[in-house]
Amino acid sequence: MYPELKKMDKNKTKKPGLLIIGEWQAVKERCIEKACQFLGKDQKDNITILRGDEVSEAQVIEELKTKGLFGDKKVIIYQDPDFLFAGKGKDPVKKLAAALDRSQMKRAARLLGSALAEKGLYPDTISTYRPQELLSLLETNAINIEQIQELLTYHLKEVQKGLGTKGSDGHLLLNWLKKRDKGNRPGNSLVIIHLSQKPPASTIFKKFTELCHVENLTPPIGKGQEAKRQLHLFIRKILKDQGKEIDNLALERFVELVGTGSVSAIRNELLKLVHLCGKKNRISVKDIESLVVRHKEEEIFKLTEAFRQKRLGPALESLHLLIEQNIHPLALLAAIRNCVLKMFAIKAAANTLQINPGCPYNQFKNTYWPDMKKILSKYSATTMSKMHPYSAFVHLGSPYKISTIYDMMEEMAELDLALKGSKLDPRVVIEKFFFKYLA
Repeated sequence: MYPELKKMDKNKTKKPGLLIIGEWQAVKERCIEKACQFLGKDQKDNITILRGDEVSEAQVIEELKTKGLFGDKKVIIYQDPDFLFAGKGKDPVKKLAAALDRSQMKRAARLLGSALAEKGLYPDTISTYRPQELLSLLETNAINIEQIQELLTYHLKEVQKGLGTKGSDGHLLLNWLKKRDKGNRPGNSLVIIHLSQKPPASTIFKKFTELCHVENLTPPIGKGQEAKRQLHLFIRKILKDQGKEIDNLALERFVELVGTGSVSAIRNELLKLVHLCGKKNRISVKDIESLVVRHKEEEIFKLTEAFRQKRLGPALESLHLLIEQNIHPLALLAAIRNCVLKMFAIKAAANTLQINPGCPYNQFKNTYWPDMKKILSKYSATTMSKMHPYSAFVHLGSPYKISTIYDMMEEMAELDLALKGSKLDPRVVIEKFFFKYLA
């Protein structure tokens, strides 16, 4: 559910740590607020954020014991510790498969190293093994060769880290929390554990909840009336804080369009909606239909424009935003494919007529476009022949060679299959395609 962010009850037993659950965008302000309460107003520089897939538990303890650069106190925000997402079993291969399913690639790389270490491998010997040999050592059907290759290609250092060190189990941090108020140095440091999602039930998680104040901001689970009520209250509260109200039908339509899986996506869309509505105090169904739907259509247009112009950064930014807004990856692939087909058809027709891609727009529109439309119609590309001349002009001027566009067309079928059947995160599948052709 979405509980209100309440102040710690002073009448309850004081706990030495704080554990906040929820997407970073939704809980960031709360984490910083609690850190500043501990540090004082002028010591923000003594807040350090450490990711569980990038540091070991021992490194976090060392940071907690080290004096802050700009004062005696310091706060560590420890994000998604590995040991809280280890699952019920102790088999590192099962943990590896689970991490891959959640697209936690750095964590998966370290778990791969841990699993291979149990087979007798060392950091300096892994380069002598082929991916297929490593997969054979794991003795599992839950992981495929493509995933092993990706971990070795992009996260080799993390694999080597897993090979060279034992995995964290959480007990170092538990012991530090127990001692936090029993000495000068531990009392000068505060750890805020941030979990992007609630971890599976485990003994170690229960022990942390006993030593930490817990604030849960994860979405309501299930489709019951109580979950729906909590979500509606959450949305209305955000709008109320912005001086807005929303009709019941508009609220239903908003949830239908934006989805319920991401707190940050809901929050972002609401804030954009508030901005677009301007001085209007009450949001209607018409506002939702015209503004939320239009915004998504505009973002897809930004994605295809960045793709057409071969601008990797903006293309990745739009891709991430659209996936966060629960736009289906296959819909994004369809938009990209349509852009590729337009570029191919226009450039092929221009090649046939030996048209210079660098010609001025007026010359293209008045002299070349009529003949190009005839060529397109001749080869049954009727839809392309009905394009606006300026759209055809900008597709002709795209920086891709026609041979590269042909390669992209050949790869579309593989992308479609990967998005439907691969264990890889759809975002990663499209990102790899972008890096291959836009970088």
